[in-house]
Amino acid sequence: MHKWIYKWNKGGIKKLRRKPGSGGPRKFLKEHKEAVAELIKKQDKEKKRLTIKGAHNFLKEPV
Repeated sequence: MHKWIYKWNKGGIKKLRRKPGSGGPRKFLKEHKEAVAELIKKQDKEKKRLTIKGAHNFLKEPV
């Protein structure tokens, strides 16, 4: 919170915007996205509910 206030006082809303490339590299890769899409299709086809816990466990498996 302190950093936000400092940035606001230095330059208003412009200083609060994220800079391109800030933050670490993505952890959710294209392969993960494709795998989750397949999981959702499979769950729908089998008329099963997809839970957050199930998706989390699925994503812990290597892609």
